[in-house]
Amino acid sequence: ELIPESNFILEIDEASQQMPNANEKIMAVKDKGFEISLDDFVPTENAIAILQKAQYIKLDVLNNKKEVIDVLRNLREDVQIKRLMLNIG
Repeated sequence: ELIPESNFILEIDEASQQMPNANEKIMAVKDKGFEISLDDFVPTENAIAILQKAQYIKLDVLNNKKEVIDVLRNLREDVQIKRLMLNIG
């Protein structure tokens, strides 16, 4: 093994988060040791289901102010976010 999977962060873009089987595919790569980052997270039902699998989240605050605030307020305690990045401009 040249570089361990744990040294990589797999960034999942907004369109991929909406795919019907995104949850299963993300879980499969996470089980292999990759960390997960959600890019331009939009709080849709499908994306919220994968939220607890991510260690990093990028939020576009300008386009989704109310939804973003609601998601942040409702994050479950067992969701282990290492870094939350906000796009405010």
